[in-house]
Amino acid sequence: MNGVIEALHIYDEHSRAILSHTYASRPLSANHLLPLYLEHPTPRPNLIYLSNTNPPTLVFSLTHANLLYLATSSSEIEPLLVLEFLHRIIDALEEFLGAPVLAHKIEANYDVVAQLLTEMCDAGTISTTEPNALRDVVEVEGLLGKLLGSINLPSKSPSLPSTASLVAQSAPALPWRRANVRHTSNELYADVVETLTVTLAPSGRPIAAFANGTIAFTSKVSGVPDILLNLTGPSGKHNLKSVMELPVFHPCVRLNRWKDNPGELSFIPPDGRFILAGYEVDLLPFTNGKSGNFNSNSLRLPVNIEVKTGLGLTGSEFEVRLNINRNFGPSNSLMSGSSGRGGGPGGRGFGGTHSGSAAAPLLQDLIVSVPLPSEVRNLLDIRPSKGDASFNPGDKVLEWVIPTKELSSGTSYYGLRCTVQGPLADNQEDADPNGFGFGREYTYDEPYQSSTNSKARKTEGSSEDEKDAKKIAQNKILMPSSASVSFSVKGWLSSGIKVESIQIDARKSRGLGEGVKPYKGVKYLTISQGVQKVGMLTPWLEAFPRTAARIMDEIDSYMGYKLSDIIQDGPSRVLTATPNAQPAIMATSILILRILESEFGFDVSKRVDVSLGHSLGEFAALVAAGVLEFEDALYMVNLRAEAMAEATRRSKEKYGGEYGMVAIVTESEYLNSLIEAIDEFVGYRSTGARGESAESMKPIDQVLIANVNSKNQIVLSGSVHRIKELVAHVRQFLGHDPRAVRLNSDSPFHSPIMRPAVNVMRKLVSGKSRVKGRENEDIITFPGRLECISNVTARPFGSAAEVKELLARQCLETVRWWDSIKYLDQEQKVRRWIGIGPGKVGRNLVGKEVGMRGTDSVKGGGVWAITDPIEIEDVLKGLEKTEFLQEDEE
Repeated sequence: MNGVIEALHIYDEHSRAILSHTYASRPLSANHLLPLYLEHPTPRPNLIYLSNTNPPTLVFSLTHANLLYLATSSSEIEPLLVLEFLHRIIDALEEFLGAPVLAHKIEANYDVVAQLLTEMCDAGTISTTEPNALRDVVEVEGLLGKLLGSINLPSKSPSLPSTASLVAQSAPALPWRRANVRHTSNELYADVVETLTVTLAPSGRPIAAFANGTIAFTSKVSGVPDILLNLTGPSGKHNLKSVMELPVFHPCVRLNRWKDNPGELSFIPPDGRFILAGYEVDLLPFTNGKSGNFNSNSLRLPVNIEVKTGLGLTGSEFEVRLNINRNFGPSNSLMSGSSGRGGGPGGRGFGGTHSGSAAAPLLQDLIVSVPLPSEVRNLLDIRPSKGDASFNPGDKVLEWVIPTKELSSGTSYYGLRCTVQGPLADNQEDADPNGFGFGREYTYDEPYQSSTNSKARKTEGSSEDEKDAKKIAQNKILMPSSASVSFSVKGWLSSGIKVESIQIDARKSRGLGEGVKPYKGVKYLTISQGVQKVGMLTPWLEAFPRTAARIMDEIDSYMGYKLSDIIQDGPSRVLTATPNAQPAIMATSILILRILESEFGFDVSKRVDVSLGHSLGEFAALVAAGVLEFEDALYMVNLRAEAMAEATRRSKEKYGGEYGMVAIVTESEYLNSLIEAIDEFVGYRSTGARGESAESMKPIDQVLIANVNSKNQIVLSGSVHRIKELVAHVRQFLGHDPRAVRLNSDSPFHSPIMRPAVNVMRKLVSGKSRVKGRENEDIITFPGRLECISNVTARPFGSAAEVKELLARQCLETVRWWDSIKYLDQEQKVRRWIGIGPGKVGRNLVGKEVGMRGTDSVKGGGVWAITDPIEIEDVLKGLEKTEFLQEDEE
């Protein structure tokens, strides 16, 4: 095959041709080609042969971001080559124009697009397609040139030497690596992740077992490093080629080196993180007709699962049993025994002093899912021996989650027993409380509860044994027929493949500088969301065990349940739920503050002048300011979170749809016009005090500005579908392309959907304190020991009444974070900022506005964050250093 690509056509969502580029011959025009393509019924294949054209034409198609890409050829050509070329076209356009590629971007930057298409395909023959190589030959000017300001681009200036030639001289001839890469801190490491897929027969015999592996490599090294990575198999390097099936490599890998010496990956890496290689391992080669010296009986999984059905007197119960295999071979592979993969005595167990390492693998994230027949109405008496189990009647799935803490306790056997309940009969009476009804027309091929009146079906002389036999047969329909278990194991690979070494060849490498030596850092992982994360209290418990444990006990006593266990052990889906996430974040912030006070003698009233918290953080700020007591604040946050989650649930039930929050990042000069465009799009004012204009609208139609975080970032809250429409509207008509990032939130906070939570908050802030000894006092203490800034007004609270009103409305109103920072920085001349909590988002937003001040640039200033014990010393030293410094007046 020596055919060529003759033309490329791009059409928008309205089937309008926005670009046509001819490479060779006289191909069909864009307007002539599209009707012939659309004649074929959907779904249209990626390759269509048009036999009625002259000459007959091959049409290759690809749809991306609502744009249709068609490439044509009238000669025989390799199809996969053309389809890959279309994918490379999209990658290059996203690199130069920004993602996603929209019609107006292509039309506004036709000169850049034309250069790209010309360089990527020369007279129909595919040539340069790597973005890094295209940057050296494609000329970019204007705003795009500013965005790519760090890239060396050819210059038109006649007074300067040819930049392109200079770049060509200094750059390596590697299309995947940029020229002149520089890093102040060099790092080099690999992550090996395998996805384990095993299918078991009802008897427990494995039918199929595969491990699909990925080697993700991160290279942030100056110059041009030449790297050699050595892999080894469970029985050494000699059999690695037979173990690793279907290997695929990044283009940077020298294939001849791998063919001559399997296990040796020699390459010059791209800059940053990339996928170095992928592979598949058949863990049952002997049973699949392949060579091997072991069979399915030697396959040993970290977790074995067994389902027993038809239990109990009437067969209405089933049991799921888990067996945790805690001993693995010294190579940390899936196999055990003296031969085969991972063979050898002296297995290592899960956990240990270095949990998650190759010496002590860590089993976690264990979830069992049991799909149930559609006839199952509910599950009664769900009894897990450990962990939490829940049944979703809508999805008909039983989910059983066992926390990591329970898995590391040493227990090997876990059980879950349930009782099924079938659908109710049409005319069921109270005399049949279990929903079991029998009729004349019942057959064992259909659910028994769907018949008519149960009394009419009973025969006068039926015995109890006969009825039990019928129930057993009928309940058989309701039993599960399969189950799945998912988990992850840190520090262990199912295939037994390991990274033996990572080396830099100093003779072949260029521009590394002196003293660059690689440290072999490899993570192994086998796999079957806010700032909240499981285990975020661990560093504090390890550094200050006595103080942290006492505060955690205090938190649990205030909450009435073990919130500390959820924070530490998860699972993540439980921690990220609003009723748990909000108290967890607030409690963690106060725990850090309490440790500062008790362990380091940090006096808040003497060292701090004003407090400020972002959204939920306002409660922690009020505690720090002495306006709220910790116990009262935690109780308030807990009920507030439950009210907000309930408001979201009701909106979903009544109106349907998906709700959440999306951060919009744009250029600072576009922020005001962006806010105006949002107000115009939603039809009412979306910032400031919430009026009644939005209350009459259905939640599924509402989009509002929840936060104004900085001069170039806002957060939208409401219907996700409407937010997507809004972003598309802005990109199409506002003339710029903001970046949209979905936030990890299960509720649309600071939107009218939260209005029911305002009433809950008003009752709470008007009540009395829960603190022992203050039961008859107002829950709000004003003034406190510090001044505190309100999210709603971006100014200090002025009275107790104002605290109550603004704190109640805060979950509904826009968080004016940017205005608050500007007020403190420009009007109050605040020069030292300390962020306390589980994340650094607040510090970063402050630093974006005021600059990361330090004594080397602005006297008396600094922006710090304490999220980990190791940061405390630096922060306290910085505060002492800047204690008596003054900023120079302009």
